[in-house]
This record gives sequence, C-alpha cells and structure tokens, in this order.
Amino acid sequence: MARSNNNASQRRKLALIIGNSRYHLSENRLDYAKQNADELSALLKSVGVKVTLAHDLQQTDLRNCVIDFSKVIREDDLVLIYFCGHACHFDGVNFLIPIGDNKIETKHDFEDFANNLMNTINLVLDSKQSYATIFIFDYSKPYLTKSTKKSKSLDQCEGLNKISPPPQTLIQFARSSDDHASTNLYFKHLLKNIAQENVELVDALRRVEKDVAQESNKKQQPLSMDNLDKSRSICLNPVVLEKWDEVKPSEKAELMKKQNELRACYDNYPTIDDLTKKNKPSIEKAERLTKDILSETPSGDATKRDTVCHVLYKLFEQENQECLFFDSTRDMKLHDASSNLADFSTQDKPFVLKLNNVHGLGTKTYADDGQQGLNVVHTLERAREQNQSHPVLDDIVDRLAKAHNVNKKQIKIKTFFLGSCGVVYTVDDLPKNIVKSLSTVPDRLQEQFEQFQSAKIHPLLFRPSFDISQFDERGNKTFTDQGQFEVGPTGRKMTYYQPVGWARYGLQVLGRYENDTWLHPFGHDENWYKAYHGTGRAIAQDFGKADGDIDKQYAPIDAAASIHKNGFREARVNVYGAGVYCSPDPTFPVKEYVGTVQLQTQQGPKKFMCMLQVAVNPDGVRFTTAPKIWVVPNPKDIRTYGILIKEV
Repeated sequence: MARSNNNASQRRKLALIIGNSRYHLSENRLDYAKQNADELSALLKSVGVKVTLAHDLQQTDLRNCVIDFSKVIREDDLVLIYFCGHACHFDGVNFLIPIGDNKIETKHDFEDFANNLMNTINLVLDSKQSYATIFIFDYSKPYLTKSTKKSKSLDQCEGLNKISPPPQTLIQFARSSDDHASTNLYFKHLLKNIAQENVELVDALRRVEKDVAQESNKKQQPLSMDNLDKSRSICLNPVVLEKWDEVKPSEKAELMKKQNELRACYDNYPTIDDLTKKNKPSIEKAERLTKDILSETPSGDATKRDTVCHVLYKLFEQENQECLFFDSTRDMKLHDASSNLADFSTQDKPFVLKLNNVHGLGTKTYADDGQQGLNVVHTLERAREQNQSHPVLDDIVDRLAKAHNVNKKQIKIKTFFLGSCGVVYTVDDLPKNIVKSLSTVPDRLQEQFEQFQSAKIHPLLFRPSFDISQFDERGNKTFTDQGQFEVGPTGRKMTYYQPVGWARYGLQVLGRYENDTWLHPFGHDENWYKAYHGTGRAIAQDFGKADGDIDKQYAPIDAAASIHKNGFREARVNVYGAGVYCSPDPTFPVKEYVGTVQLQTQQGPKKFMCMLQVAVNPDGVRFTTAPKIWVVPNPKDIRTYGILIKEV
C-alpha cells in the first residue's frame, strides 16, 4: 500500500535522548555513550526535531525523565526514544541499567535496582496516542556482574530478548541477545542513516541492520520489532523537492550528442592517481627511456624520431615543464599526451572532477531528474553560460576552492557533462609547487565531495608523456616542392597546398578508423581535404575581426585540438561559429603562433618550428568569408595525421 505523506513537514517531532556512561565498575563504563547522545541530539535538532537530552540517569531519575517527557506528547506527534547504555535480560525480563548501579552485584538485583524495559515503554505510551513512536536501545558492550555475592569473577549478562511491540511502535535493539559486540559500530550506521532526506524511518533502520551486519561479518545483528501502520509515512527529515530545468524533447537529441562528445574527450584524461601514484613501475621505465633518448645528440633530421622527441622536450622545457617518453609496446602503461598537443600554449588546462551525482550539494534538495542526469547538467550548464547564480553551482565552486586552498574567484567552471556528473574547471594562478601537491588533490576533493568518483587533469598540466610507438615512419615526408593537388570527392575537390620547406613526422592512423580512404591511397575520391592547424596563439585579425574582442591568451587558431587519438574539441574563439578552426594555407598558421625551439644537433645548432597536418571531412567543413579559415563544427570531422617540423 502506498504511504501518504500529507502534513509530514508540519507534524511535530519529539525525541528523548539518554546517554549513560559512568557506571560503577570500570569494566562497565561506556566512554562513548555521552558523545553518542550529544551527536544524535545535534543531528535531530538540525532536521527540526525538538530534543530532550539527558546524561547519566540513576534509576529514579530515568523513570521520572520518561514520565515528564511523555506528558508533552500530543496525539499526532512523531516520537523517538534513544537510550545508549547497558541493557540485558534475566529470567525472561528485559532491563535498562541506570547509573548508580553499585547495588547491582548479581543478575538477581536487576528487579530492584534496574529499570524494567517494558514498563519504561508503557510510560511513554500511557499518554495520548502518538502518530508513531520509535524506540532505539543502543547497548553494544556486554554488562558484567558477579555470578554470586561472594564471587570475585565477573560474568557477561545476556542482551535483550525479543518483545512484542505495542501498536504504532517500532523497537530496535543494537544487537540480538546472543551477539557479543563490543564496539560502537551500531551508532556509526544509525547516525549515517536516520535523518536522510525523504527516507522512511523504517527503511533507514533496515539499512542500519544491513550495514552493521555486513561490516561486522554478521557478528553483530541489530533486531527490529515493527508494529507500525504501513500506510503512514514516517520520516524524520521530509523536505520539499526542487525540480531541475527540463530539457525540451526537441533539444534532447542535439544535447545528448554534445554530451557524448564531451564525455569522450574528458573521460580520456588521465586520473591524478594514475599520474602520481598507481603507475610507478611504468613511470620508472619511461624515465629511463627518456634519459636514454635525451642523452644522445639529435641527428637534426626533422624526419627522424630523435629530433622530434628533442623538439617536444624543449617545447615543454621552455614552459618549465618536464615531459616523458614511453613505449607502449614495451609494457609501459602511461597516458599518451600527443592527443592534446594542440593545447600546449594555452593556460586553461583543466581539471575534471567526476561525481556519482550532485546529492548533498547546494542549499536545496532536488528530485531525481529521471533523465540520468541530463536535466542536472542542462540546468547547471545554462546557469554557467548565463553567469547566473545557482545554489549547486555556487556550492561546487566553494568546495573546489577549499580543496585547492585558493580563493573561490580563482575557480573557473568550464563546462558540465554527463557521466554521471562531470565538472570541468580551471584554477587561476596555480601555485608553482603544484607538482609536489598534486598527489593530495584527490584526497582533498574527496573530503569536500561525498559523491566523489575520480579526479582527472589535462594531460599537459603535469609531466606529459608521449608514446613513441604512435609515430609512424610511413607518414614521414620532406616537402621540397610547392606542389598543389586537387583532393576530395568528384565535383567538390579543394586544393591541397603542400607545406614546402617542412618535414612531416607521421602519426599512426592507418587502420584506426572504419577505413583508410579518408587518407590513403592519395588521390582517392574519398580522401578528405588537407589543412593545417597551428600550435601557438592567434590574434584577432587572424580571424578576420581586427577590432573584435578576442582573448589573445586563449585564442590559438586550433582553439582546442585533441590530436591523433581523440580528434578535436570545439574552438574557444567562435568568430565564425562554434567548431575547430584550421587553414588550407600552410603559411597562415606560421604568422605569430608556432612554437620555436633551438637544439644542438649532430649537424650543429638548429632552430625548429612545429604545426599539425590535418584531414577535414568534406561533408563536415564550413567555409568562412575569410578564405584561409575553415571551421569544422563536429570534432569527429577533423583528424590529425602528422606533426610538421621546419628548420628556421
């Protein structure tokens, strides 16, 4: 039967919390009982429960406390009684052990100097019929008594016996009578579950039973006795659920397509743990390989792998970075950063925080969006794009700032994506000692985000590594002639201008896609157009908008490439619309934003420049009013197949 939740938030919630710690024998003292009572009291108050709190009650005081509490109960109240202390049974009767138990020498003294549990329950229920009454008796540690008056040894008393609960009550014991738990495990799970938002109290206490039994390997098994009306909703923390903005049916397909592309891109980022902890054997092998490569003077031949490796190393060295080279064919399992080389000169290399969900974030509680998180991402992304405040978005920024120990103004959210909820962000003015502190970032993020799943970073942010086995000598070529060729489908061919004076180092792309005709054999009707993609920083006039407002620092013409393995991401600069920017003219990217390095080679000192050679899908390119600028809206329609190097 469905439970009704009418007036749940208006119903009074009362609790009597008792913690007995200071028992007569040192062996019976419970150091945690007072703290348990205080912590549960604070939690219940935080969800609107009116709490009566008492510590270390003697027999008469305990009885009077229960009587006084029962007098304030009204007919429609939700009532909770929690007792943390010793409890046991003797001769078929259950007892709560009060403080001042020095007169209890043997079990036969319980009748005179302990509180009868059933009588205590009835004292509460003698008042008007409440909406529901929950009794929780937390007695984990066994109570010790003498076996006889003259005995010097102590015996353990059995726990509480199962009882029949009165109508509209639920009673839970921390352990069954024959369990012998001696820890505070029960309270740990009670505190975790009892006040969860919109969770039925019956379900919460069942979860406590399950969690305690599981963690104790069934050595401790709480016992519940339930006589509640199953049609009634009994929840300590009912809240009104806010709704996420719904995605319109007409927008869903396009939004899902974009989300899948974002997820494919960012899921390929390495985790921080992989870079700093987990792959130590592979890192050590890569360090040795890198040392071997760099110890040899490069040939100076741009088509040779040693020269390319030295050029890459120097490019990162100029940025105060160190890179590694590894060989995946020799059991080195590192992340290949060649797929992100086009982001080399940008400053906004992001972190990626993956959460299971956004539960617990913000000042409000939201209903399940029913779309596997699509409405969540849609809502947060729209707030970010429109620079609007949103409680969940604001909370994420605050927590990220605490995790990175920076001012929250330094946190810039770049985007959100599905799976389950991904947060892409940058940290302005990263401290120079990031290398030393990076390994602690996942732990600090986990402290801030209960739903933490993983922490990833841009492959070029920390000690990027490059797989030398991904270079393909079949693609190596030195361009000596100003050759021009028509490539592409019949009737739509475009001119391919060879990059005269450049040497191409091929990347391993043949056999990677459904077929090779996009690239090989050259001249095939299914060949894609040829273009070039810079690796440096562009300026406004390069986009045909000399007076435009363009962030020069973050405006590389490639505008967010992801080469070789992952394709590309969309441009940051959208003068000609969203997409990846490239040029059919090999001289265009050279203007002001191609990186230059100097090497001491076997042929003497030399300087080299770098850019990328790409293929563009004829069905996926948009030609702009500037003939030297092409835009590819879908990153899947542009593929890098070579690194171009030119001696200056």
